[in-house]
Amino acid sequence: MQITEQDFDLLTTTSMKWGVHWTDQEPRFEMMPGQGVMRYDWAYAYWLNDYASVILARHFLDVCEDLPLQIAYDTISEDFVIVTNYATESWRNG
Repeated sequence: MQITEQDFDLLTTTSMKWGVHWTDQEPRFEMMPGQGVMRYDWAYAYWLNDYASVILARHFLDVCEDLPLQIAYDTISEDFVIVTNYATESWRNG
């Protein structure tokens, strides 16, 4: 399956810069199985509505970009979130 950068961007509902400024909100994130403890040294967070979108976005980051990531469930927004160092075009040109 080929997923483009534009596809990845359209799968996400929002994105934000990630980092230590998120540590005070750690209780809102429930890590998915096998994801370990939330790290705050990632550059960006991408929120996704459903787990099917997570699978597609993870495929893009794993296979197409070969980038590490972590996945959690955000209990406040009730969305999934992927944290990674990947910057979409809008972040690179912003």
